[in-house]
Parts: sequence; structure tokens; C-alpha cells
Amino acid sequence: MPEPRPCVVCSTPTKKKCTGCAKEPYCSSKCQKEDWVAHIMECGNSGREVTSADRLMLDIKKKQIPFERYTREHYGFNFVPIDLPSQRKLPGVYAEMVTKFDVNAPMLWKWAQENSISEIIEKKYLSIPLKISLKERRLLPHYSFFLKHKSWINPNPCQGKFPQLPGEDGRILRESFRRMGGDSNEMDTSVIQTISMNWPPNRRHTCEFYFNLIAYIDPLPDMPEMHLRFGYVVCDKASAKEL
Repeated sequence: MPEPRPCVVCSTPTKKKCTGCAKEPYCSSKCQKEDWVAHIMECGNSGREVTSADRLMLDIKKKQIPFERYTREHYGFNFVPIDLPSQRKLPGVYAEMVTKFDVNAPMLWKWAQENSISEIIEKKYLSIPLKISLKERRLLPHYSFFLKHKSWINPNPCQGKFPQLPGEDGRILRESFRRMGGDSNEMDTSVIQTISMNWPPNRRHTCEFYFNLIAYIDPLPDMPEMHLRFGYVVCDKASAKEL
């Protein structure tokens, strides 16, 4: 007889396992459901295709900015300004869809295929009854961000356009672009972002890393791709600042 193993969620000893892969121990369906966002990525027998929506859900759970190519393309991140405040607000929109409107990965994937993400998210927000809307909006801090920038949330790159980066952010972006071999005479930050998004991943991530290094100085825990590529993942706080 197999020995009980600790549940991966609550550590309760159990002999039960995921019915898909028969590997991960879960003491209950509740714990399995709670961990499913992460486990589906490695289960291998989930009963459906793992999509970019699943990766987005995992990023939301980990409270990190998506960096996987297709996740960014399908859910609007390529059209959000490179500055961190905006990059952090878009995951907040999707997080609100999950926590307040019970949106799941298959639903998001379906909307992406239908090219209707922005339209449906807006309907979700507008479904809040008027008599409680003021109270609810205080609980939905990313609602106003979505209304202002809903055209960014579009899986079809042909229908979106990168916004201009003003002031210091624009200057840093142009400097990053130039240092990565971009045209030093190009001043339009929308054009710069369009060009750089078509660069190979290593070059694109290096440009983004340079931008954030100059703009924010400290390592960014919610940008795991940069931590892995540039060595911060093995640093403590003190050595990270030295790096």
C-alpha cells in the first residue's frame, strides 16, 4: 500500500492523487481545484488543450506580469506602454474578471479566438446593477483603467496601436531602443514599440530590461523573465542591488 503524502495545498496526509496524472497528491477536490491553475501546466492529462489563457491565469495567481509571447499577444499586453504602472494594471483587469465575475481560462481562450475579449469584459463590468455600482466600483479599482484603454485588449495586433510614451518614459524608451541597435533618429515611441515587438525574444527582453533598469533601478519581482535572464533569480536583496 502506498504511504500517505502531504497534500500539495494544505499538507494534509492523503493517498488521493490527481485523477489525470496520478502523481500530485490532493486531499480533496477543493484543494485540487485551488491548485488547478498551476497543475494544469504540468499534468499532461488534463482532458483539454493548455492554452495561453491558462498561462495568463497562472501569472494572475502569482501576481506577475506575463512575459510569455502568446499570452502577451492574445490578451493585449503588447499594446500596453512599457512602463510598469500600466503593465501592472492590465493583469488587474483580468484578476477582477476572475474574482468578481467567475471568468475562467476556457472562457478567456474562447473570447480570444472570437476576438471579443474587450467587448465581453465591458459587458461584465456594465452588468453591475446601477443601484450598487458606486459601491462595486470601489471594489473594482481597474474598472476605470479598462474603460480608458479597452482598445488595447485585443488579440488581433492589426487592430491595435501602441500608445505614445510621454516625457521621461519616452526618453528612456528611445535610449533603450538606440542602445539595442534601433534607429537613433526615430522619435515616435509608438513606432519604436511596434518595431521592438518584432525583434527576437532575447533582443526584445534586453531592451525591456534596460528600460526598467534605468527607470526603476531596483530588480522587479513581478517580472520573472528578466530575473531569469539577467541573474537576479539567484540574488538576495543586498546582492541584487549590487548586480
